[in-house]
Amino acid sequence: MIKSKTLWIIMLLIYIGISVIKLFVGIIHPMGGTSVYLVVKKYPTLKNEWILGEENPKNSEIHKGNWYYEGKYTIIAKGENGVIGQNLLKTLSRIWWMVTIVLLIILPILLIYRKK
Repeated sequence: MIKSKTLWIIMLLIYIGISVIKLFVGIIHPMGGTSVYLVVKKYPTLKNEWILGEENPKNSEIHKGNWYYEGKYTIIAKGENGVIGQNLLKTLSRIWWMVTIVLLIILPILLIYRKK
């Protein structure tokens, strides 16, 4: 049987792995097209999907200067109307948010009861 500490370490390593994927992988819908890019971001962000919209001066002005508009990322996969891994990334992102919220609620409670 797996010891309790080993299980916690394995769960922590899985959470760290999901965190790295969540923070550094994203989906970009470039301006004026149906292409979709699965990218590795150079900067960690909580948001995972950027839709730049139609190619016009207003949208260019809104996104100008941002890392995703300037192309400061590495493309993992491209596709028309979606890429392989897009749904997996969205699922991992949802799992990460749920686990993070649960941890933010439970850990302070555990720390309070541990002191007593």
